Amino acid sequence: MIITVIIPCYNVAKHIKDVIGSIPDSISYIIAVNDCSKDDTESILLKLANENKKIIYIRHEVNQGVGAAMISGYKRSIELNANITIKMDGDGQMDAAYIPALIKPLLEDKADFTKGNRFRDFKALKNMPLENQHFNIIEL
Repeated sequence: MIITVIIPCYNVAKHIKDVIGSIPDSISYIIAVNDCSKDDTESILLKLANENKKIIYIRHEVNQGVGAAMISGYKRSIELNANITIKMDGDGQMDAAYIPALIKPLLEDKADFTKGNRFRDFKALKNMPLENQHFNIIEL
């Protein structure tokens, strides 16, 4: 079973090391797509890829947006013959601890597709990096 995680990366130097470090060992490959970041994302990803052979680094010469970064990641995932592909943001919005639960229905052949919902738990939203919060959280 080949499981890949695609991480579209744009100016995520503050978070990317922790994000990659949180991904379970059961993941076969981590495909990090640097979409022409202006910060230190590239140097951090290159160092991590040098230390961990599971990390595949892809660099866009021109910023193309998250959709294009995902397409680049999916193409590489297909080349790797991945059975399951997971998308994670590079800015720490998503908790990799949920990956086993997310893919369990796929592994048990009970589903063809699963999707996490980071907005399900309003208390967890408070831990989302502030630069990504474009809404107000109201506790009832």
